[in-house]
Parts: sequence; structure tokens; C-alpha cells
Amino acid sequence: MKWKIKRLDPRAVIPRYAHMGDAGADLVITHGGLLEPGEARDFPVSLATEPPLGYFFLIRRASRRSH
Repeated sequence: MKWKIKRLDPRAVIPRYAHMGDAGADLVITHGGLLEPGEARDFPVSLATEPPLGYFFLIRRASRRSH
């Protein structure tokens, strides 16, 4: 599947899967920030994307893995 992604900033990181079998790819912010518990706000990823017909791009909080 071809997915169009364009970097809008040279620091932008193209999303990629961290581990085989992951359900989603990791998205990296381009400018730092820290969230306090329960806080929500926007962070720039500096990417433009055009998913293939019939697909969409969903961003959600990652669940913590137990080690």
C-alpha cells in the first residue's frame, strides 16, 4: 500500500512501526512538550498526509506496555 506523507519540517519523522505485529506506527512530535496528568493539548508533527482511498489516519494515545 502506498501512503503519501510529506515532511513540512526537516526535523519531521516519517511514522514507522516499532515492533513486528504492532497495530499502528509511532508518531513523533517535532517540538518538545510535557503533558501533566489529565492534560490535553496539541503538538506539531510537521507532516502532511494523504491516505489511500478507503483508509484514514487516526492519532490516539498509546497504551503503556508492562515490562
